[in-house]
Amino acid sequence: MSEYTKTTWNSGAAPGIDADKLNNLETQYDCAKDDLDDHVGILTTRGDLPFRGSAGWARLAKGTAGKILTQGAEDPFWGAFIGSGSYEGDKTEDRAIAHGLGRTPKIIIFWVHHSNGDYNVIMLQDSTSTCMSMRLGTTTVDTGFIIWDSTNFYVGPSSVTISLNSTGYTYTWFAL
Repeated sequence: MSEYTKTTWNSGAAPGIDADKLNNLETQYDCAKDDLDDHVGILTTRGDLPFRGSAGWARLAKGTAGKILTQGAEDPFWGAFIGSGSYEGDKTEDRAIAHGLGRTPKIIIFWVHHSNGDYNVIMLQDSTSTCMSMRLGTTTVDTGFIIWDSTNFYVGPSSVTISLNSTGYTYTWFAL
């Protein structure tokens, strides 16, 4: 980093420019530079970000591939844009499935493969709404209910009308 040499201005040294204003400008620069130097010290790795925490400036370590910067209730964090996975149904009551987003999903879509070859697509729009199940190739539409939070979604017979955890089915899901 190049060194900065502060100049003290005298009236009349720069025609039409007031020396006090120039000296004040350099003092403001000094304060900004000191403040920046204090914050840069908390950044230890390329890609780190500074943010204002509850006790002053803090470091948010760089994220990993596929993670997006997300705002929590107080502080920012790296979260997933999309979570996905699959599981085998086992009829467990209120089974928790981790979605890995680090935030409450806006929508979860399930793709259910039935043993007879049919597929259901189930779309959930928020954590307290009724979901809709559509069997592809038919006009059958069922409704049900499922709950989720910033860590898991919960499936199983006691918490929902449409179980999403019946034995013998493979459930593939995407959470946004």
